[in-house]
Amino acid sequence: MNKKIARLWLPILCAIALFSASLLTRIPPDSWGVTRDAFGGGKARLLAPGWHVRVPLIQSVHRYPAGRIEIHGTEELTSSEGVSLRLPYRFSAGIDPGRVVQFDEKARGRGTRDFLQETIHRLLAAKFSEESATRWMVTAERAAPESVAGELQALGLREVSLQLGPSEAPRDAEVSAALADLKGKARPTGRKILVI
Repeated sequence: MNKKIARLWLPILCAIALFSASLLTRIPPDSWGVTRDAFGGGKARLLAPGWHVRVPLIQSVHRYPAGRIEIHGTEELTSSEGVSLRLPYRFSAGIDPGRVVQFDEKARGRGTRDFLQETIHRLLAAKFSEESATRWMVTAERAAPESVAGELQALGLREVSLQLGPSEAPRDAEVSAALADLKGKARPTGRKILVI
């Protein structure tokens, strides 16, 4: 009789232990956490490193690094003339401890690196599509435009550094640059010039 009772209670005790373990969440020492309702409602709450209690299926916890984030990559961009360039970049920043919740509003739990790479691509693509390829065909490393760095700081980042490397331009970019240079030197005479 006792064996039957023990067999009945064992699965119940295991279920209680698993449920209790799911109530706890750990934020590593080199991270910040943000807890919010899993359905997007309610107020977000910042979690310091350590153990915390959460309600499973009702609350979700997003973790973000407390240190510097460094990303190296290359973006494929298209200028206003339709010229494609490969633009290498180096990004470095940290999440401002006072604005982690604001950063979470934008990232919504996505991986920090993935979210920042998507954002950098979107900002550089928007800026590059507005301008001529000649402005981006520089052989030296340079800082990103102020507007791009400002948008990244608005996410809740601090000490933002975005360095753009020398662009890798195909042959049509050189032709486009030469045509833009000719247009800049031309005087309006009303005549059309065919360049072959």
